Formats: sequence, structure tokens, C-alpha cells
Amino acid sequence: MKLQANDLAQIGKAVRHVTSILRFKKSGTIVLDFGSGLIVGSDFELDVCAKAPLPQAKTRVTVDAKKFEAITGKLKKETEVELTDELLIFTSGSTTVKLPFNKLVYGADVAEPDFDFSLPAKSTTELLQQALTVIDKKSLSVIEFSVEGGTMRVAATDGYRLLVAETPLEKAVEPFSLLISHEAAKAIVAVGKKEISFLPSETSLSLGIDDSILVSARKSTAKFPNYGEIMQTPSVAIYAVDSGALLESLDRIGVVLDDDNIPLQLTFEDGELRLVVNNGAAEDSLSVKAVDFDSMLDPRTDVVYLRYSHLIELLRLCSGEVSIAISEKTKPILFKNGTLTAAMVRSRS
Repeated sequence: MKLQANDLAQIGKAVRHVTSILRFKKSGTIVLDFGSGLIVGSDFELDVCAKAPLPQAKTRVTVDAKKFEAITGKLKKETEVELTDELLIFTSGSTTVKLPFNKLVYGADVAEPDFDFSLPAKSTTELLQQALTVIDKKSLSVIEFSVEGGTMRVAATDGYRLLVAETPLEKAVEPFSLLISHEAAKAIVAVGKKEISFLPSETSLSLGIDDSILVSARKSTAKFPNYGEIMQTPSVAIYAVDSGALLESLDRIGVVLDDDNIPLQLTFEDGELRLVVNNGAAEDSLSVKAVDFDSMLDPRTDVVYLRYSHLIELLRLCSGEVSIAISEKTKPILFKNGTLTAAMVRSRS
């Protein structure tokens, strides 16, 4: 069986897709399905298949993922592949590499599912990127992925912030909801370039990515917070502000900050929003519009404290006007910008 140099490059790329989605660091086992032309990997949460130009044979074997990826990267020319009872032998010119494997019982070829609907990868990855913004890089948080009422929605929280982003679907589909890890979401964002197709079931969600990768995410038994109740918290005042102008003000204040996790004081008064940190060590102001408020407190002043880093990360996802809803003193502050809604826990002053 012969492989061209381009075949090896495509096989190596398929292996990297599988290992990156499954978060393989140093070790991990993948299945080479020669009959279906698929490279398959699994963990406790996901099954991943990537199409690859493997030599045709009615055989399935398991190999070490990193060793196999290294071989495909090392061999740059036409390569002869020999399959013995226990070894894959690669010969390219004067170079011969042997890779041990474990043989699997060969069954039916893997069939691609009949997906319910598809979305441009840009729509899906933008949603996931917004959700990933509120999850700490070291956290083990999950993202809720759901469809309901003709809308696809993602939600994520780190305990201090809750973000919900959504996009409309062209046609109505059966509702579903499941949790995926933030690492899996990051990998989907990284590999999805063209189109992502969806097939929900009672136990899993299958994703077809760019006609070459199939990801099946098993439903989690974990429960996501009831964000519907949080997002419907009654407000005593709602203000509208230009997100770009607010971001510029935060950037000016940020120049003098040694720590961007400090509390930021926001004071809404007389059509102005004043931003203050470190008891006046740095401050800025911009115009703000009162959209709705308790008329019994007219004129009114609202003072809230939020973590500087949390607010600036949220605003980088926004464009145009953003509404800021002030609730009772112990309740989160709500933000709304287009199809993005977020709740943020107050910081101590």
C-alpha cells in the first residue's frame, strides 16, 4: 500500500484534529479504521472521527496517537505501508519506521449521520467564543449548548459572571440541551472553518465539522444554573451607554492599573457615568442615558462596584449600545447587547 506525501500530511492533520478536540497531551490511543478511512478517538465525554486518506483494508487497529502523528510528520515523501499481524511498517526511501498496534474486530463501516440542520461555522464559533470569555482558563467549567424555539443558545458561568448568547435558526428543530467542556468548545472553535451540522438525540449531540470531522458529545448528568430566573431579575433603573466609548474609558483607566482584578466604581448620575478605581487614583467619565427607572427616585444616583477585568472582557464582545440594568443591592447587574445577555456579580467596594 502506498501513500503520497500529501496523503501523509492530510493524515497527520486528521490526527491533530482528533487529539486536540480530545485534549490529548502526552499520550492517548486512537483507532485507525482503514475500511472507512477514519481516524477515531474517544474519552469520557466525546467520540471524534476525522476523515483521512488511509490505505484501504478491512482492518481496524489501535495505535499510540502521538507516535503515529510523529511518523506522519517525519515522512515527507512517497511511503510504502505494510500491515503485519502486530506492526505498521512505513518505508520511505532508506527510512523504515515500525509502529506496534492492537488489532480490533472489524465490523460494519462507520456511517455519517443524517444531520437535522447546519449553520455556518462562523455563527457557531462566535457563540462559543463569547461563552468562553467568561470561563477562567484553568477552570473545569462547562458550557450549556441548547436549541429551543428556533434559537440556538450557549450559556456559561464562572461563578461571578453568567453569559448567554444566541443565534436564530432558519428552520425549527426539536429542542435539545447538553453540556460540553470548555476545552471541547475551544477545540471546536479552532477546527471549524466552513460549516457545522447538528444531530441531537436523547443521549448525545453529533456535530459534523467541515465535512471531515464528526464529534459526538454525550449528554452530561450535571445541572446548569437556571439562568432564566437570573436574567429576569427586576431592575430599579436601566441605563444605555455606547459600548465603544465605555471601553475607551476603561482602557484609559487601565493604563495606571497594576492589577486588573480590582473593584471599579460606576456612578450613574445626571446623564453621566463616572468610573473610579483605587479611591480616585484613576477616573474617567462619559455620557449615559437613563432608559427606564423608578420614578419615585427621580432624580437618582446609582453606585455599583464591578471587577474591572470582568467588565472590560464583556465589553469587548459588544458593539453599539449596551443596556445596563441596576437591580436591588444584593442582585447581579444585567447587561444586554443584541443577542448577548450577561449577569455580573457585584464586587465589594
